[in-house]
Amino acid sequence: MKLFGWLKKKNKEDDLEGKKTIGEYIDDMEKPALVVPVPFRVSSREEVEGFVANALSQIDIANKAVEEAKDEYEAVTNSLKDIQIITDIPPEAKAELAVAAEKIQELSAERESYQKSPNKIPEEQYLKIESYGENIREMMKKLDDDEKYAVVIKNDMQAIEGEKTEIRYEIEETQDKLDLYKRLMGWVLGMLGAVVVFTVANIAALKNAYDVWIYGALACIGVILVMIFAKQQEERRELHFQERKLNRAISLLNKAKVRYVNIQNSIDYQHMKYGVESAYELNHIWGIYLEMKRERELYRNSSKELHDAETELISILSDYQLIDPRIWVHRSAALLDDREMVEVRHDLNTRRQKLRKNMEYNRQVAENTGKSIQNFARMNKSFAEDIMNMVKVKRL
Repeated sequence: MKLFGWLKKKNKEDDLEGKKTIGEYIDDMEKPALVVPVPFRVSSREEVEGFVANALSQIDIANKAVEEAKDEYEAVTNSLKDIQIITDIPPEAKAELAVAAEKIQELSAERESYQKSPNKIPEEQYLKIESYGENIREMMKKLDDDEKYAVVIKNDMQAIEGEKTEIRYEIEETQDKLDLYKRLMGWVLGMLGAVVVFTVANIAALKNAYDVWIYGALACIGVILVMIFAKQQEERRELHFQERKLNRAISLLNKAKVRYVNIQNSIDYQHMKYGVESAYELNHIWGIYLEMKRERELYRNSSKELHDAETELISILSDYQLIDPRIWVHRSAALLDDREMVEVRHDLNTRRQKLRKNMEYNRQVAENTGKSIQNFARMNKSFAEDIMNMVKVKRL
């Protein structure tokens, strides 16, 4: 590879001017840009199968993300419906509800005062963790797994991007060699012309003194031409091989981009939902919560009045067919203060909007990837029937 370095017309360092670093590339990937496979011309059924399999896998990833978001979206929507039901409760019933909620607030404040210490989490965070119940263990594991998976995908993208850069350099090296062989071919053909002219001149002069030299030169030139032609064919095959490798790397990278956008969206949503920055922080808060809960259990055993107030609140709300009346034990402040209720509604709307945006993004990925398969079939008409059959088989 270094053998032809002196014949190159440009410096490789100049080629890097204006190109993104891998770090900048990864930063761009963290923005939820729409990523779909880009169709290209192929020359074998193997390449067709690779493109179709990658595209269908990408559609499956997007559809799965939509289905996972739907359950959470429904839960958030149900909470908003409950808020509307509470808003429409008649004034006399609201007064009764306010009495129960105020009693819960007072007794909870007493309990908080009893348990308060510098090492405890805020009451708001405690109530949020408590509302998740035993599900928090599964939630912590999912967040931890997602964060680790995001790191793996980011590393994969860095590795693939590095591979792409290396392949592009190899393609440029191969193209440089082809340019060199083209120039060498021109020089050798020029030499051949010179020998032919000399031969004609020698024959015209009826001299045979240079016959051996002429035949030898022609033989050497013929051998050189054959060698150059063979090298050209070899480098063309290498160029085609490298281009196929590049297309494969691009397909893998596109697939990784979609996975990364989805997992990062999921992580961002979980961070917002739990009010943390990482799974480690959530686990730490969970440990403090368990300690606080043990202390509060001692107090709760002697706090039948608080239990009765909570039961009364749940009973009142159940009469109005709330989907989840129990959660309002932990949102009793919102039943007493309209501003608190506005905050709860705003938080739920923000979560629902983020979920809706994520579902729409993945629906677009699935739709545009389907169109990309169609464009791929149009671009490679000789394989169109194979492409459609592959799609039908894999969709069954």
